[in-house]
Amino acid sequence: MDAQGQWNGRLIGSSAHLKEVRALIERFGPTDDSALIMGETGVGKELVARALHGAGPRSAGPFVVSDCNITDSVAEAQLFGIIANFPGFHERNGLVGRFEQAHGGTLFLDEVGDLPLSLQSRLLRVLQFKEALPVGAEKPRRIDVRLIAATNQDLIAAVREGRFRLDLFHRLARLPICIKPLRERRDDIPDLIAHFMSAFQRQYRKPVERLSESAMTRLLTHKWPGNVRELENVLAQAFVLCDGAVIEEEHLRMFPAMWTATDPSWNSLSSFDRIARRFASERIHRLTRICEDVRAAGGRMELKALRALHVNGHIGPKQFSRDIKDLEDGGFIRIQGRRPQEVCEALPSEGEDE
Repeated sequence: MDAQGQWNGRLIGSSAHLKEVRALIERFGPTDDSALIMGETGVGKELVARALHGAGPRSAGPFVVSDCNITDSVAEAQLFGIIANFPGFHERNGLVGRFEQAHGGTLFLDEVGDLPLSLQSRLLRVLQFKEALPVGAEKPRRIDVRLIAATNQDLIAAVREGRFRLDLFHRLARLPICIKPLRERRDDIPDLIAHFMSAFQRQYRKPVERLSESAMTRLLTHKWPGNVRELENVLAQAFVLCDGAVIEEEHLRMFPAMWTATDPSWNSLSSFDRIARRFASERIHRLTRICEDVRAAGGRMELKALRALHVNGHIGPKQFSRDIKDLEDGGFIRIQGRRPQEVCEALPSEGEDE
């Protein structure tokens, strides 16, 4: 199987929409133009990016991922690198930036809508002149990279609000692909369930064979605010909780629906509807997970441990800090102590006893 077929095969589903996405990958993959993949958190944007890489002439080259949801200085060093013996930098040999790491291949910029304005102009220059200037360098270095970006934000709105450059948007969106949320392509859910069931049977080595009719109905009708990633997590939890051959509805732990955040099975977080209107829908899932982790730890958890759980390839430390502040402002948690011994404490929800 060629690289294109390999990665297209990982886009699980038979809906008309996913067939359109595969057709765009076949058209866009062989080109060397920049591409912009748009869609909510968890829909599979990185899988589409990898499929584009695998379908093109750079498939034998590296595929490098860079998260844009980080601070300005870190983003600059991460993308462009740092020269050797740069004052104040602990590595004498410097730092090879993501652009140089991806030389001859593809650089995938995840959550490009979070890229600071100060770096957007530098990114535009890279696209125009095919060269990057490392921190501390006097001369730029030539690069040979295909750029693919992804975002869960409305970049047109960001342009209107002055948070994103219009010229950069047009450069990135030369080849646009929009992935619908799972609730708008429910025909893919049975295929995804079968795929994850097979994978988890091998992973957990448990004799789980199928879902009950009520469990299947629950999965098919849920609104899936976390999209495919949430479906995968729900099924993984169900495998762990199930001791027999059939997954029942009681084994399914759903997160709050993103437009109401008042799922009765999550009574401890029922007051989330107070902040649902203030935050973008894709953040509800993330905020809920933070609160649940603190509660699972007995209601108190070291902030550095909580940060280690949630800061990853998709969420940067800057976004995590914003999430913590929003939860504090909303009355869900409080931070006690001083750095680096800060402790996160869960506060009682409405209707709970102190």
